[in-house]
Amino acid sequence: MAEAIRKDERKDSQLVGGFLLILVGILFTLSNLDIIYIGSIFDFWPLLLIWIGYKNLRFPDEADDQKTGIWLLTIGSILLLLNLELFNLGWEEAWPLLLVGAGAVLIWQTLAMQPNSEQCQEDGNGC
Repeated sequence: MAEAIRKDERKDSQLVGGFLLILVGILFTLSNLDIIYIGSIFDFWPLLLIWIGYKNLRFPDEADDQKTGIWLLTIGSILLLLNLELFNLGWEEAWPLLLVGAGAVLIWQTLAMQPNSEQCQEDGNGC
């Protein structure tokens, strides 16, 4: 059983890594064709946070790994958008997005912790 989970984890990790490489390759190609400007490769460091966050969310080793994964995905996505200056947003204009992301994560965590009605009926405790 554990071997099958490790195979799934490796397969998912390779898929995410492959998609990230394709995304970066497309962006650099568009930059070389002067369609978009992406700056330097160091602007893409938040992709590492996104990848680790996805891995923690998909394959948690501990109870808090999913929460950590959500935070890393949120922060990594916002930092990537800011670094690439998509939508013409810089730090001065977009720092409130970090607050929006933090609020969304808190709501998600709260809703994920609430048992649904089927679980309450199965447990017989009435929730």
